[in-house]
Amino acid sequence: MHRKIDKQHMTLIYYITIICLNLTLIYMITFQHVYGRKMDDTHFQFRRHSFLTFFSILLSATISDLFIVDNGRIEILPLFTICLYYSAFVTFVLLASAYYGRMHYRNPFNWFFLLQYPLILIIFYFIMRLSNRYRQIYQWEGIIPVDGTAAHVIFVARIAWLAIILLSYLFMLGELIEAYLFWRKHRREHISEMENIQTDREHFNLASYVTILILFTVAHMLPYLWFHSLCHVLLIGLLLRSICVYTQFVRYTQMKLKGCYTAEIIRTELLRLLKRENNNPIYSSNCTLEAVADTLNVDRMELSDYIYNNVGLTFSAWISEKKLCRCADLLAKTDREISDIAMATGYRTKQAMYKAFKARFKMTPAEYRKNKTLRS
Repeated sequence: MHRKIDKQHMTLIYYITIICLNLTLIYMITFQHVYGRKMDDTHFQFRRHSFLTFFSILLSATISDLFIVDNGRIEILPLFTICLYYSAFVTFVLLASAYYGRMHYRNPFNWFFLLQYPLILIIFYFIMRLSNRYRQIYQWEGIIPVDGTAAHVIFVARIAWLAIILLSYLFMLGELIEAYLFWRKHRREHISEMENIQTDREHFNLASYVTILILFTVAHMLPYLWFHSLCHVLLIGLLLRSICVYTQFVRYTQMKLKGCYTAEIIRTELLRLLKRENNNPIYSSNCTLEAVADTLNVDRMELSDYIYNNVGLTFSAWISEKKLCRCADLLAKTDREISDIAMATGYRTKQAMYKAFKARFKMTPAEYRKNKTLRS
């Protein structure tokens, strides 16, 4: 009786998680269809349509998961469902390879080679269904029919095709790894912090989808409702994260189209550079516009325009202001020698730093440190 109640609870949890997963997928598809639809960027629209295709196939697979449970038992090796998840995996890998610069999706042979197996299995599935020969399996004990019977022949054929699909999974993983290594070899050496963060988020999502899709395949080989439910919850979490990453990617693309992308890169990169002391051209004695622009990996005129338009200062006046602000920060937050601070911020002599500091803050560095210490 207790075991029966546990099965009922697990079945209820299973249906709750799979329904929530389907609703999340529907929301994801609707959101991606509407948000960013009018963006005039070919690369972005290709990615948007790619993920819409993937999520649509994945939705059909998760819907089929609703029909493989019976009286607290879950079917193992469900042909139709496994084929749909496999098709989603093929679509995802080929399109993810395009993200890494490998255009395998453009070769029709790749699609035919990888999708012929699930297509044959689906036809095989419907033939067995129509002829009442399809056998649902709920446990591994006694799974193999009696040798020589028609059911045994069908079972062997079914296992053989499933084995081919599993080998195809390994082949596709190899394709994806090769595409990633290709991208690593040809990527730009210097990218902005913003681009780096966006890329890391997308790489995490790609790796997570591959992992979860493989977990779903493993789940369909095991008679455990709880394992399926866990996979549902993990995929829901990943989908919600994908909505956030997709929103950020849309804004990132909009910034590039509107021309404010470079300004945002300069802003974020400058904030990071100003915190760095070693090998920082801003805090050198002979700082030049070209040196700072090269460090930020931006055009010198774009940097000059950014400083003038956003701060209202010439480059030399801006450099002087940043050096003095750095001096003030070190005086207030550290007990370093004033001469050491002067050298660290690009002043040739302690006297030069004293003169510039007093003109800016109306007091000497020693007086500034004393005042800050008393206030704190």
